[in-house]
Amino acid sequence: MSDAPETPAPADATATDPVEAADEQAQFDAARLAAGEDVDGTATLSTASSAAAPEKAGTQDALDNAAREAAAPDPADVHVASDEYPERPRLGGITASDTQI
Repeated sequence: MSDAPETPAPADATATDPVEAADEQAQFDAARLAAGEDVDGTATLSTASSAAAPEKAGTQDALDNAAREAAAPDPADVHVASDEYPERPRLGGITASDTQI
């Protein structure tokens, strides 16, 4: 070993900012998606035959569930204040509907 102090390696001139590189990759993927390419490998070609093809393409049940979830209210919005609160008991816990018994 030498007693000479270690000098840091020179900065790589081709190195890029990680954020900039991620942005460039996202733009590249978006362009490929717009061109109809299967970027993430989940689309199935109509001519492809594979046991996993339905799983890749999605089953009708999965599509129905996705549609149902999209139509459902956001769980965060379910308990917000509204005009749909139940009737407030007037007589010591007895509601108006209970007084008619």
